[in-house]
Amino acid sequence: MRAALLGARLLLSELEAAQDLVAHVHGFVEILQAEAVFDKVADSTAPSELTVRARFEKVRMLIAAARFESARKEALALSAVPSKGREHKDSGADFYIRLAPLVRA
Repeated sequence: MRAALLGARLLLSELEAAQDLVAHVHGFVEILQAEAVFDKVADSTAPSELTVRARFEKVRMLIAAARFESARKEALALSAVPSKGREHKDSGADFYIRLAPLVRA
């Protein structure tokens, strides 16, 4: 009887580990899908307010996923976006561009 309980506990432990792995993989796939969507918007011909916001949200997502080096690189690229070509100097895009160095730190 004791051996059966021990075996059941080991099986339950393995099942929990497998469920954790599946949840981790599922989360990783969601992050990759979100990253692809942010990249598609950022590389589009949409207004700069939208493309810059997509890049900033990608930085936030990378931080949440503990991909800090990728987040720093993206924030550095975002902070280097030139202000030329934008209609208003204080547009929404400029807010996120000025915020990027703070997030990078």
